[in-house]
Amino acid sequence: CLLAISFSEIGLQEEALKHATASFELAREHDRGLAMGVALNRIGICYDRLGDSIQAESFLLQSLGMAREHGGHGDRMLALNNLTATAISAYYQAQLRADDEASQQAIQRARQYGSRALSLARRHGDIYRVAVTQGNLGEALGLAGDFAEARALLQEALASAEQNGFRAVVLRMRHNIAEVLLREGRNEEAIVELTAT
Repeated sequence: CLLAISFSEIGLQEEALKHATASFELAREHDRGLAMGVALNRIGICYDRLGDSIQAESFLLQSLGMAREHGGHGDRMLALNNLTATAISAYYQAQLRADDEASQQAIQRARQYGSRALSLARRHGDIYRVAVTQGNLGEALGLAGDFAEARALLQEALASAEQNGFRAVVLRMRHNIAEVLLREGRNEEAIVELTAT
């Protein structure tokens, strides 16, 4: 699974998928439910990054089921957060096909997954995970047109990330805030945010 993450992060998704699949087979062979769930999560992310959000969501839902059965809150939160990101990907893919119904369904799923992920992260007090889940939920809210709520959530995540030195999260939150501002037609403010980013 660590090799799958590494390959995925450098853009070698097919190689990542091979390692995630091998991990799943090994975990299944030894009847390790939690490890199977982690591997399914990795497989789902690989499919998302390969542009197949339907397969991705299917594997991530299986991962969530395994996390509920064998894991703790962190495993459930991770599956839900990745489901949020995958549903956002599905939204963009539907937009490219000009399929408004599918894009609206995807963004509603993203909101539901994101709300549940953030609730779990807050309940267990993990500052980093709270900021990351706020980012995904904030992005989903912005795409849904709930601009004020999206900006408030993203600003809160940005402040926490700056305070705690989460540099990559800071950059992502600034980018997401600019995206929301652009959707609102507040282009000058978005340019300021993007320039700072």
